[in-house]
Amino acid sequence: MASIVSASSLSLDGQNQCLKAAQDCGLFEKCGSLRSEYVVACTKRAPGSAHCNRQKCHRALRRFLERVPAEYSLGVLFCPCTDALCGERRRKTIVPSCSYQEREGKPNCLSLEAYCMKDELCRSRLADFQYNCHPSPCLRLAA
Repeated sequence: MASIVSASSLSLDGQNQCLKAAQDCGLFEKCGSLRSEYVVACTKRAPGSAHCNRQKCHRALRRFLERVPAEYSLGVLFCPCTDALCGERRRKTIVPSCSYQEREGKPNCLSLEAYCMKDELCRSRLADFQYNCHPSPCLRLAA
């Protein structure tokens, strides 16, 4: 089970699944343009604020999910990410923190995963979840 967690950002051929999903999305015109739209909406600061406009971010994400076929959108949004470089890229562009992070500083998914990886029981349950519940069939459709 531990090998599932440690290598989950790589597909069987060794390719980073998040990078592949982003590349596949870029090849589909609507996916690439709508993804760029939500990245801008979710990273641009609202006038007079240190934070983004969360409502605009969510609206752009909804448009992306409604107008892009699931084989592309789910591959981009739910690709597994375990290494730091992939995690940072995902945090900034694939799933911007504005879309999920509370201003009060609640923990995000990546910090919860890092915490979970330190706990043996949590790590085992996460590996079991990833093995049994991972959206892999969706990602295979895009390949």
